Amino acid sequence: MTVFITDVRNGDRLTEIRREIFGDNFPGSALITVTALANPDAKIEIQGYAVDRQQVGRLAPSFPPR
Repeated sequence: MTVFITDVRNGDRLTEIRREIFGDNFPGSALITVTALANPDAKIEIQGYAVDRQQVGRLAPSFPPR
């Protein structure tokens, strides 16, 4: 997960929110401060990927490694 924010002061709050949602088992992530986002009114942009483990098993039977 990659999170882009326009105000670095919001970083700690975003970490708290992430922990509220994912608990202690949250995905790896990067927090990047930028001067602006594509939508000038936006304060945050989140990029993430989801994995359907059933589909992955069909595509790569050895994933995840055991």
